Amino acid sequence: MPQYAEQHFVPKFYLRNFSSEGRQLNLVNIGSEKVILGASLRKQCARTKFYDFDPDTEFDLGRLEAKTAPIIRQIMASDQFLRPDVEYEKYVNLVLFVVVQHVRGVRTANANDEMTDYYGKLMLQSRAEAQGIDLTKVKIGNKYPAALPLLSIPDIMPSAMTLRPHLIVNRSARDFVTSDDPVVLHNQYCEGIDYQGVLGWRSKGIQVFFPLSPRHLLVLFDNSIYRMGSRRSHLATEITSSAEVEQFNSMQVLHAVANIYFKQSVDADQSRELVRKLVKDRPKRAMTIVETEIVDKPDGTGSSLVHTFQPLLRCRLSVSAIRYQSGVSKMRLHDRGRMIGRPKEFWDKQSGGTRYEIAKTIGAYDEID
Repeated sequence: MPQYAEQHFVPKFYLRNFSSEGRQLNLVNIGSEKVILGASLRKQCARTKFYDFDPDTEFDLGRLEAKTAPIIRQIMASDQFLRPDVEYEKYVNLVLFVVVQHVRGVRTANANDEMTDYYGKLMLQSRAEAQGIDLTKVKIGNKYPAALPLLSIPDIMPSAMTLRPHLIVNRSARDFVTSDDPVVLHNQYCEGIDYQGVLGWRSKGIQVFFPLSPRHLLVLFDNSIYRMGSRRSHLATEITSSAEVEQFNSMQVLHAVANIYFKQSVDADQSRELVRKLVKDRPKRAMTIVETEIVDKPDGTGSSLVHTFQPLLRCRLSVSAIRYQSGVSKMRLHDRGRMIGRPKEFWDKQSGGTRYEIAKTIGAYDEID
């Protein structure tokens, strides 16, 4: 099968939903805060030989995209979400596409590289010091940083399928934007927790936001924490507030790697201003890393823990379409961060009752030297 040098990590069929004529996109480059009108769609969200670790990967991705494109067109044309009980096969395909899009992109690849660099240096530290090697001047990475994240898809899918789907239909004067990493994980319920990960697919309060078009936003959410829709329409909600649309757009700006895409050229100034307002709040790294002090063990060895996690975006989500289930807001913030199905006794057992003091934290929002 043919291999292409430039391989897309966001599909062209998807980006066309944010194009006015199918071949060009309007964008704001976050680094330069520059607006580019009519950029070539074909050249967006692509890297040279990004998936060359497996000759079948690009073919498999293309096959998934071919199945998904008509499903998304159906949703856009009808302003209605799929009924999972009636169109189950389509629904599974769409959820799979969302999961794949989340793990296949540059941000996840960057996170993989950051962990490889950190753990590699941790293991090589004593040997490097003995040989006079300064590891701060060395970068340890992966030839194919997207390879390992893609292997996690079978582990993620069962959790993703437990989330409740909902479609937000935009009736406001402002369009949804998208980005070069459009699937955003958030956790409104755990906003304020910055010392541990709360964005796992099994985390209590997890939310997944994916703009399908300037007028349609797909949400997957933990329905033990949130309510969306009504008895009359539990699969779709219309919103008319431009301010609420801007909240969702802000998440795209904060999560993007390099570019924000928007359909209407008249929205250029508005999109650029949003980037300018939020650029200081964007994470500097893909991951936060917390390392503990070494604790001596009875056998003369020592142990420490390293916790790596994707941080919450610096936003406070408050939109009319998303409401809390009765009583859940009474739970203490710290307790909200515990994984679903993982009681306190589980975590106590994992640590063996040992108390580990934090030695250092490399925060995702810390300035890079």
